[in-house]
Amino acid sequence: MAEVYGEKPKKFTKEWWPYFWLYYKWHTVAVLFVMMLVAIGISDCARKEKYDLRLTYLGRTYYDIQLWDETEKLLEEDIKDADGNGEKNIGLTDLVIAEGNEYGEQNYASYLKHDMTFSEDLSYVYIYDSKELERVLEEGVLAGCYAKVSDWLNTDVSDDKLIYTDNTAYAVSLRDSKILKKAGFDCEELYVLVRTDAPTYENAVITANNLIK
Repeated sequence: MAEVYGEKPKKFTKEWWPYFWLYYKWHTVAVLFVMMLVAIGISDCARKEKYDLRLTYLGRTYYDIQLWDETEKLLEEDIKDADGNGEKNIGLTDLVIAEGNEYGEQNYASYLKHDMTFSEDLSYVYIYDSKELERVLEEGVLAGCYAKVSDWLNTDVSDDKLIYTDNTAYAVSLRDSKILKKAGFDCEELYVLVRTDAPTYENAVITANNLIK
């Protein structure tokens, strides 16, 4: 508190306001600044779109956000309103891996963000390109992180579309995906996987199967 000189005026009198501003100006500014940040934070949270499922893409190809927006709209038609807010929304975590040593830090950040999605409540459907799926296969994490295809697949697919490890299929090719093709994707080298233990498992299963069709 600032050192006060002279007699302290009575609160809220005509003499008190100049005194208050002299000794407490910066305290007031600081408090108002904090209140403004809190108000902005509350406002942002109120406006922030809520999702019933998050879709994670990790691959070498950049796809225009309009393609993803169109895909989300098509996929949202069949999912459940998991949060009960009267809307059905799918969000996207779009992570592109760039070629070249100069993108090392950028790619590291993308991989870190990808790994962090496994702690999120809504991230349960993953789309990888062939190179990223190969990396996941080499790391040997399929059995621990992803559900067996036999546990969620309810669409007829040929065996050559299934990706196996230890005689168990965990990924399905999206090369014939009608939804992705309708949105404008080149989906020849894309694969879908479903994360295990999903609170929004029903929406994950619906979305994964619709992507495959």
